[in-house]
Amino acid sequence: MGTEPDRRLGASAAVSAAYSPPAAAPEPVGPAPSPAVEALARAVEHGDEHAVEFADTAVDTFDRTGDPAASSAAIRATRLIEPAG
Repeated sequence: MGTEPDRRLGASAAVSAAYSPPAAAPEPVGPAPSPAVEALARAVEHGDEHAVEFADTAVDTFDRTGDPAASSAAIRATRLIEPAG
């Protein structure tokens, strides 16, 4: 067996592992089939003006940079923002 500090460390690790929350699954980040159309369509369907403004800015960013993360961020924002009304 190990020394007293080794056993304490092992017990501490076991307790931490048992009570720690599970790791969150990462959100997939990737391009939408048609970034501008899908991002804006989801935002308009969502109905919140902030979601629409965010999507509009994200589409402008995508058009300027070609970075698919911009449209993915707009789609994710529609999931996170509370629906209007």
